[in-house]
Amino acid sequence: MAGPEPLDMLRALPRIRRDPLEFLTHAAQTYGDVVEFPIPGQRVFFANHPDAVKQVLQTEHRTHDRATVQYQSLSLVTGNGLLTSDGELWRKERRLMQPAFHRAVLDQFVEHIDIAVDRLLASWARKR
Repeated sequence: MAGPEPLDMLRALPRIRRDPLEFLTHAAQTYGDVVEFPIPGQRVFFANHPDAVKQVLQTEHRTHDRATVQYQSLSLVTGNGLLTSDGELWRKERRLMQPAFHRAVLDQFVEHIDIAVDRLLASWARKR
């Protein structure tokens, strides 16, 4: 599995704090669709491709444990739902949410999303 070396991760900490999305984008461009980050005491992966996400969340969900400190912390904020749950609870939550992501439903929002993204990108460009 490709990813940055431990020393590179230490050097990148200020960049990660300043702009985590840019860091993850750069990691995916540099190392590919699945990146392994060298975090002491644990294996941390970043899946940046729909097929890899599907593999983690559906195909091999039993081998990818979400009972981590990060997920527990996130669940304090978001609750134990689709984002932070595992197994049967995750499947149940996903089935409930699936109709909202049907193409016919999403097509209703495309124009609004485009406008919002254009505004966001313009605001980022002004800040640089």
